Amino acid sequence: MLRRDHRRTPEEFWALRDVSFTVKRGEALGIIGPNGAGKSTLLKLISGIIEPTCGRIEINGRVGALLELGAGFHPDLTGRENIYLNGSILGLNRAQIRQRLDEIVAFAELERFIDVPVKHYSSGMYVRLGFSVAAHTDPEILLIDEVLAVGDQNFQHKCLEHILEVQRRGVTICFVSHDLGSIRRLCNSAIWLDDGRVQAAGNVDDTISAYLRHAAEEEETRMETTVAYMPAQTEQARPVERIVEIAALSLLDADGAEHSVFRAGEGWQAMLRYRASQRVENPAIRLSIQRDDGLCVCTMHTSPPCLEGEGEVCYRLERLPLLEGRYLLSAAVCDHTGMEVYDQRTALYKVRQTGYGERYGLVSLGGEWIWDGPEFTPPTAPYAKAGSKTLERRWGSKDVEITAVSFFDAAGVERRVFESGEPWGVRLYYRAARRIERPVFGMAIHRDDGVHICGPNTCFCGLEIPFIEGDGAVSYRVPALPLMEGTYLVSVSSHNEADTVMYDFHDRLYPFKVHRFSTESESGGVVELTGSWHWKQVDSSLASRPDCRPGEAP
Repeated sequence: MLRRDHRRTPEEFWALRDVSFTVKRGEALGIIGPNGAGKSTLLKLISGIIEPTCGRIEINGRVGALLELGAGFHPDLTGRENIYLNGSILGLNRAQIRQRLDEIVAFAELERFIDVPVKHYSSGMYVRLGFSVAAHTDPEILLIDEVLAVGDQNFQHKCLEHILEVQRRGVTICFVSHDLGSIRRLCNSAIWLDDGRVQAAGNVDDTISAYLRHAAEEEETRMETTVAYMPAQTEQARPVERIVEIAALSLLDADGAEHSVFRAGEGWQAMLRYRASQRVENPAIRLSIQRDDGLCVCTMHTSPPCLEGEGEVCYRLERLPLLEGRYLLSAAVCDHTGMEVYDQRTALYKVRQTGYGERYGLVSLGGEWIWDGPEFTPPTAPYAKAGSKTLERRWGSKDVEITAVSFFDAAGVERRVFESGEPWGVRLYYRAARRIERPVFGMAIHRDDGVHICGPNTCFCGLEIPFIEGDGAVSYRVPALPLMEGTYLVSVSSHNEADTVMYDFHDRLYPFKVHRFSTESESGGVVELTGSWHWKQVDSSLASRPDCRPGEAP
């Protein structure tokens, strides 16, 4: 016989504990954190759906909630009938609903299906109608819980524009989302919740950075306990007798601390510890970085005068240019011809973007955006005129039109062919038919085989353009072009600050070429990293020999 144990003490769980904050009239507060942190519970407390166990909530204003879209819809009723039903639940009377009915239907883009029972709607149609009803309640305080993921991309932009318009009218907003880009665009301040408690609060960029740093630290711990380091070969596959053995391959930050997760832009080192059973003259040491999809990012190599005994070889980068992703570092020690591989190992690591910076593509070129201003007029014969290619690869509202694009070198001379490592710049000429407030200009580089290299814009680098009107230009300048030899295609764009309206977009219409005349530096992959090699002989009896003196490796 089974019998319930009545002696079991119920577990006490606090969904939120010691959470205090104030949102002033007209402000927008972002609420971030992992799943289960208490974000949705917090909005339900503010909306009055649930009551707090202790403490108090003071609200001054009419609350509108975009929480569970479509809650209260009856599947057998039509869309029109559910608008009246859901609108009454949200506090509108019948006259108010009738007055706004056409706007609600048009916003949801359901004119053809408004008299069809909602049980026949797709999930996207269902939540679009729910958002549209809730968005037309005219609240003084608006609560939003992960609703910008509804519908297709165009409808998401429409939702974001509506929320921005509500914000401009002075409505107070509390916004929960995992989309940190939307939090940045919409909010003045932010709160990071974890395990029901406030971990950080204040400036939106500072709070998001703290949250991302914590996420990177947690990922570091997970990788250390799982697959932080993986040998390239099994012990059975590696030869038992090795002339040179890679004893360890470590990934270090600028301070020499070992990590598996790095922040984009921080210092980075790859430390190879070797053990040579006999003297090896002019060996080749090779490092290769691959993205988790198999793309070879770069290959670096060096050749110290000799290896004997135990020692270390280190490759250092002052600034890791790789953008967010998962990468595999391979290390190999070979003979001077590179044909005989003495030993090889691999290390797995991740790169996370924890600040407000460039985040699209493979690497950051480390360039700088400059607003050349309205006095900068297009040349009489620009390198590439907009509209010279097919119309299918250009679109936008044309409120701002990109009229020409040119590439230039350190002297400002327009060119189409560059050498790897030399200064490089791209200039976008624009024409604004009317005054446009706070526009954003961007560019992207793809290799001719489709590999996305980078996608910087003026917003990522912190260049704020107050307004434009008439003709002008913006430029992006790179002090040393790190691209390997090949043909590259540039896309250019201009859009509004919220990234909901594309003024003009040119998709890979502007080619340039990169040649490489030096054979002494890195080879292979997509980019060349500007790091430095260092060699250290650990065996003290060998370190004093002039032919094996440690130092900076070639």
